[in-house]
Amino acid sequence: MNNNFDIIVIGAGSGGLTTAVGFAKMSKKVLLVEKEKMGGECTNSGCIPSKSLLHLAKEYNKAKQISTDQKSLESFRSKVLENVRAKIDDVLNDEQPDHFEKMGIRIVFGEAEFLSSTSIKVNETVYFFKKAVIATGSSPRLLPVKGLDSKYLLTNQNLFQLKDIPERLLIVGSGPIGLEMGQAFAMLGTKVAIISNEDKLLSRSEDAVGIVLSKNFEKLGIAFLPKSEILEIIGQSAIIKLQDKSENIELGFDYVLQAIGRVPNIPKGLDLANVIYDNNGIRVNHHHETSQKNIFAIGDVSLIDKFTHTADDAARHVIKYVFTFGALSPKRNRSIPKVIYTLPEIAMVGLTLTEIQSRYGTGFVTIELPYSTSDRAKTDDTVEGVLIVYATRCTGQVMGVSIAGVSAGELLHIFSVAIDNKISLWKLHNTIYAYPTYAQLVKKVCDVYFSLVAEKFLSYIKRR
Repeated sequence: MNNNFDIIVIGAGSGGLTTAVGFAKMSKKVLLVEKEKMGGECTNSGCIPSKSLLHLAKEYNKAKQISTDQKSLESFRSKVLENVRAKIDDVLNDEQPDHFEKMGIRIVFGEAEFLSSTSIKVNETVYFFKKAVIATGSSPRLLPVKGLDSKYLLTNQNLFQLKDIPERLLIVGSGPIGLEMGQAFAMLGTKVAIISNEDKLLSRSEDAVGIVLSKNFEKLGIAFLPKSEILEIIGQSAIIKLQDKSENIELGFDYVLQAIGRVPNIPKGLDLANVIYDNNGIRVNHHHETSQKNIFAIGDVSLIDKFTHTADDAARHVIKYVFTFGALSPKRNRSIPKVIYTLPEIAMVGLTLTEIQSRYGTGFVTIELPYSTSDRAKTDDTVEGVLIVYATRCTGQVMGVSIAGVSAGELLHIFSVAIDNKISLWKLHNTIYAYPTYAQLVKKVCDVYFSLVAEKFLSYIKRR
């Protein structure tokens, strides 16, 4: 069998699959190498199961508030994790090897090891390539905890294999995974405590956004312990130090979920391929080229922003870059949308207030609009939320947006398009938004901006 390929893709997650399919459609001879499971982290232990769990938890929480049928409620609750695993299998049905082999993609399971800048070894077989794309993803970062038995340790990789909903869950880390899973299990009846080295929830977001989520966490009885750390574990009790308290506290748990970030999965043999990397990942330029121009790296193994959508975007860029010899792939500097799928959703894009102040001083306006101004929010009883927009004072150029509320992730993309394409609030103001939709909040933001500018203009005229 001929083991020479135009493209070898290492990793069958979001970025790797997009890359392999894209090059196969360009009639390239493609080899896809996967160490473990098709679909990668996202399908098996990331986005798909976590969002499925959140959805089911929200449904259960809603039903619990209006139903008195405890038997049906408990039956639903007892099958939640089973249904999450069923959803993983459902998505994997579209990611089976034969699906891609029909496209002409050859698939090999095993660990890829570079032998040179043009060859790899998998299961003792050597394969040669003209170009390679490394899409090996990342793994959970683990913090050593004194006394913690591994049988009580959870990460996203084994969380969804639990048989039953735990009674007590201690979460280390207040990033997206910690917040999402904390709220999901709390809605399912778990007593949840989140410890964090941050001083507040969503420390990198605007205060008004964090307050909305904090209120919801308080309603669910979630204990948030800021500026804290686990000193040691004794059996199934954690001794926790709070930096602003003189005494330590003790918390019992069934499991400890570590959600403190990700570390890149660096392939073996990169030194032999003369590919530069460090503990933060593989170094790449703006076209995702490594130090070897025929080897690319995309996704969590090389990107600072480790999201499924950034991995997919990087894959598409590499395909266009190779196909057009760089002609249609200029250097890009675009905003990256971030969404936390809690209830309510948290969504952010563009610059934060601190970043805007450091770059622009006072030459901007802040528009903060509560969800209670939305008629759709009123009809749906979802008035708890806020939309914050920062724009340049004169031109109305959108610089940053933070949203806490229903459909925040969907609403955010209007502003993503505006930021990337320099569409001002003046132009967004001219758009007709269907009534009643949450998108009318965008119109209302534009109205407020228009009023602010008109007020300044009239004041200036009067002074003249």
